[in-house]
Parts: sequence; structure tokens; C-alpha cells
Amino acid sequence: MLRRNMRRELVTEEELYAKLREQGVDDIADAREVRMESDGEFSVITRCGQGGAGGRSRRRGAA
Repeated sequence: MLRRNMRRELVTEEELYAKLREQGVDDIADAREVRMESDGEFSVITRCGQGGAGGRSRRRGAA
């Protein structure tokens, strides 16, 4: 986790874990990469190489 970047984007650990769960990732160790896109969406790439639940999740409060 890049906590400095998370603070800058106002994303808490709890919110990150919730977004992972929404995409079917139960353990953060299963996530190879999680990115917050410019439109506020989260993209998750799992260690098996596939995004969970379509690969994208809308961040709460994003338009």
C-alpha cells in the first residue's frame, strides 16, 4: 500500500478493503495491483491475472 498516495486521494484502508471485497478479492495478498483511475474508479488486477467482478469498481462519492 502506498499510504502517502492514499492520504493524498483521501482513500482509507477500510475503503480499499471494501472495494477489493466488492470485486471478489477476499485477501489483499490476492491483489497484484489496485489503481485508482482518473475518473474515480478502482481497477483491480489479481495475482491470477484477471480483474475481479469486471475489473473496475466505482469509488464512493465519485461522479
